[in-house]
Amino acid sequence: MTKKMRYKVTPAVWLCLFRTKDNGEIEVLLQKRQNTGYMDNRYDLSVSGHLEPGENASQAVVRGAKEEIGIEVALEDLEFSNASRCSRRRISEIIFYHQTMERHASDHGA
Repeated sequence: MTKKMRYKVTPAVWLCLFRTKDNGEIEVLLQKRQNTGYMDNRYDLSVSGHLEPGENASQAVVRGAKEEIGIEVALEDLEFSNASRCSRRRISEIIFYHQTMERHASDHGA
């Protein structure tokens, strides 16, 4: 008997960071990819990554924020945005979260 092939779902998470300016306008915060070997020098959403074994989507976002851009994100501050599925060579479950950041004096008018 041959073993039945099944699709493997690869869950990925993305964190979109927003910041409200003093005048009420909302900014989308992006990162410029550097030294990854994949699409370097291009802009990307703030944080993205795959789940580690035993990790849920929210935990992956918190870990990714610390690893990729060096910020602490609290689970209770995350807001689920949406989930989608795409299929190219494999099925991926993509889960989006967002958070609005507070503006700090150190932003130098950015």
